[in-house]
Order: sequence, then C-alpha cells, then structure tokens
Amino acid sequence: MCELINLFNTDIIDDKEKDMINNAYALLPQAPDTEIITQISATSYERNECKEKNLVFIPALGSNRDSVPKIDVDIHISSQTNIEFSFSNVRLLRKMLQPIDKSHCLVLGQENGNLYKVIGIASLSEILKKYQCYVFTIKKHMTWYLRIGETDILGYCNGKYKNVYDIENKIDKKDAIAKLKELLPDFNEVSFKILIDTLIEQNHGTSFVIFKSDKKAMGEAKRLASQKAGRGFLLSPILNFSATNMSQITDIDGGLIFDLEANCYAYGCIFDGKVPKEFEGNSGRGSRYNSIKLYVQTTKNCVGVIYSDDQTIDIISAIC
Repeated sequence: MCELINLFNTDIIDDKEKDMINNAYALLPQAPDTEIITQISATSYERNECKEKNLVFIPALGSNRDSVPKIDVDIHISSQTNIEFSFSNVRLLRKMLQPIDKSHCLVLGQENGNLYKVIGIASLSEILKKYQCYVFTIKKHMTWYLRIGETDILGYCNGKYKNVYDIENKIDKKDAIAKLKELLPDFNEVSFKILIDTLIEQNHGTSFVIFKSDKKAMGEAKRLASQKAGRGFLLSPILNFSATNMSQITDIDGGLIFDLEANCYAYGCIFDGKVPKEFEGNSGRGSRYNSIKLYVQTTKNCVGVIYSDDQTIDIISAIC
C-alpha cells in the first residue's frame, strides 16, 4: 500500500505510472473494482448528478467467506434483495445512493471471495470506528477518491489518477467566486467570473494575484517586471479588463497581477518570496501552486488564485 501511495508524489502521472497504479491496486486484498465505481459516478438519477456519495466495502476476514459477514448498519437491506456490486447493477446501485447524504454510506459486505453485496445504510463515522474497510467517495461526475479507513490511497478525475487531497479540495467556479467575495467584498465579481470562464475555455493552467490596494498592485508589478528583475511583463498603461485581452496574455507561463476592479498590471510573472521557517509547501503539488502560496503568505494583503491543468481552482489568502 505504501508503494501505491508514493506514486502520487508528483503532479503528472503518465501512462506507465497508470499501469503501475492499476497493478499495485490489484494487489490490495479483496479490492473492489474501480471501473464499476467510475461507471456509478457517471450515472445520473432523474437528472441528478452523483455527488458527495459514499460506498463502503467491508472485506471478509479469515478463511470463512461463504456468507455475507454480520455488519452493524442503521438500515438493513434484506439479503433476499441480493444486490451484487457488478456492472449489471450500476443503475440500481446509483439509485440506492441517491437519498444518502455525505455523512452516511451504502455498505457492502463480501462473500465468496471477491463478491460484494449490499448490506445496508449506515453512519460513515460509525462504520470507520468498527471496521477496516475500503471507502470510495464519489465527489461528482467521473470523480472519486479512495481511502482505506482514514488513510488516503488514490483519486480519479475524468480518466486521470490524482492525489486524494486534490480531489477532496477541488473548488468549482461557483465556490471560487463565493470564496473571493468572502475575502474581497469589493472585488469586481462579474469580471473575475469572466476571467475564470476564459481560463476554463483555454484549458490550461495559470495563476493570478488580486491586491486590495491598486497602489500595492502597481508596486509589485513594477518590482517583479522591472528590466533588472525580468520576472514578468509590465503593462503600460494598465490593461482594463476584457475577456479578449485576457485570452491574449494568459497563454504563457507565469501569472497576472490585478486590482479589485480586475485591471491588470503585469502578466507572465514569476512570483517570488523568501521562505520563512514556518512556511509549509505541498510536495504533491507543482511549482505554480507552491510559488503562489509562498508569495501570497509573504506579501500579505492579497489573494492568490491557481487554476490547474487538471481543472482545479485553489484560493490562497493572506488578508490582513
């Protein structure tokens, strides 16, 4: 299991590493079929996306695997129902997940070696206290992560394996705007919505920093993008926001500097910062994430936004 977890120390997982992950996962005892989980995550119920749903798999222990193990659940499903975890039951399993909230789970027990069947519905926290189990959390369409008990194992999003952290902490566009509004009540909500839409349409990663003060934004733009520093391109005059303008300057490495009105002072910026002793980066994330986090935490009075190639949005704050 340690080898499986260690495969996620880098952001990019190529085809060879995918095979390694699949092979390592297959060695886990009585591991449920992840392809069935993916199919369930892609299945809607009465137009409702499969979102924030938990499936818990409790493997049989010891040599006696002839019957479903006795498992304590809040709501028991009769064994006569006999719902197996299989491709043929994907729609049925999806239907059973619909009324379950994120604090509860659909519990499946194992019999006959690798065959899992539905046992019932239970509190997720109570199940974790009592059993060693596989916990699959479907975050949304084609996106899930796996824990064994409370240990992070792997995540999956639209055909790519990810860190559990990246899946669990993924922020969608609405959440990102809401978070920015909370941190920066006076920011230009309409313009930054359009900016994020533009980045999503371009489908490549970038980052930007929003300053509370236009004076501070100008000062940092001049510092980073000066001819001597060579860490970005200073804009003169300041570029007033438009979707067309933004699409022209976001398709290169480096980030952008904005004020609250979404006026852009510099682009292609390589954000810097002296690393303090208390700073904690994330070795599972790339240089874009860690450099923005360091810059925001050392510069203060600004908010960093990182849009990653895997379509995650991170908001990093250092508002004083």
